[in-house]
Amino acid sequence: MTPVNATTTPSEPIRRGAALLVGAMAIAGAVGWLAPATAARAFQACAMNCAATDAACRAAVAACETKIHAYNLYMDQLGAGVARYGLPAVTRTILGPHYPQANLGSYRFGFADRQPPGNAMTDCFTSYFNNQQYVERLRTAGANTNWNWLLHEVAHAEQCAVGGGRERYARRWWDELEAALAAQGRRVDFTQPPQALAEQMGAFYLQVHDAMPMERAATAKAGNVRTALNRCCIDRDGRPMLPIKALSIEDRPDAGGSRHILAAKVEHGDPPLTSRWRIRNPGEPGFTDQPQSLIHGLELLWTPKKDPAKAERIANAIETRHVWRYEVEADVVQRNPALAPARLTKTIIVSERTSLAKPPTGVKGPQLPAPPPPPLPGPSIPGPTKPPLPAPGPQAPKKPPTNP
Repeated sequence: MTPVNATTTPSEPIRRGAALLVGAMAIAGAVGWLAPATAARAFQACAMNCAATDAACRAAVAACETKIHAYNLYMDQLGAGVARYGLPAVTRTILGPHYPQANLGSYRFGFADRQPPGNAMTDCFTSYFNNQQYVERLRTAGANTNWNWLLHEVAHAEQCAVGGGRERYARRWWDELEAALAAQGRRVDFTQPPQALAEQMGAFYLQVHDAMPMERAATAKAGNVRTALNRCCIDRDGRPMLPIKALSIEDRPDAGGSRHILAAKVEHGDPPLTSRWRIRNPGEPGFTDQPQSLIHGLELLWTPKKDPAKAERIANAIETRHVWRYEVEADVVQRNPALAPARLTKTIIVSERTSLAKPPTGVKGPQLPAPPPPPLPGPSIPGPTKPPLPAPGPQAPKKPPTNP
């Protein structure tokens, strides 16, 4: 429970919030809520094994019941008719690691103006903000200029979960208020009439609100979580975002040349994204920054430096090659300069053939296989014979030559 932009000095919204809370207590007393506890209205958080003759024990139970009844009445009035929303998925995702016991899937929030402007109250797993625009930005994962306000209230939801639920959370709130008053030599008399209690509480609350451990703890946690989110999960406009995720560096040849195109692959982040590249060449002690003129977005146009003196020489029975190993680093930079860049690394190996191995003297090198031999001749097989020509028939007699 905290006003927006709360400081260590109680603000006017706190004072008015105290008046509302005390008013709720006065109403509770007027309708009989401040009566001693009965079995029908017993709260588990107030359960004590009091002997029938132990007046002090029974009075403590009655005071505890009074506190929780007043708390419930106030919160029920504050949340009457309020539309409640769950946090967007992206907000739950980035807050989850910081509030592991808060059960963010059950956390709800809404706009409630039955409290001072700029104030917020958290009733266990529900927070009521008296700023309608702020609630709308939370609901839509929009730009948020006051993350600490939400983070403080979510810290109260986690306190409620860890403490065992709404009743125990309400009792803790009252117990810490009384302890802070006792440190100043003051006390709350829960046996006095409701109006007298209201007048006394109004003054006490102003002086001890920021001394309550649960409030100090929520403020401290909000500050720590905000520092962490600034490094990963809030874009330049204040919107929640998934943290950038480094995937890989892809290496592909530049068409028609010896150059390479290196591309940094990432997910999420705050676009537009840019990149910085460094390469350590073989045999060199450190990395060399690559010229910005060769960087376009997340890609680098790179020509490997091939110094034969710095190459590894690898030979086998077939060939000899020069091999160079390059260490590549890329930092992907996001639009919000407060966000940490994503670092990617890769070892790139480039090799070139320098010569083919020659076979030793007197040893034949690889030969092509000999052609297969011609097939052996087999037994002759007579072919088909032509039928004989028919005998000539009778011929006509030749005419004798005629003498002139």
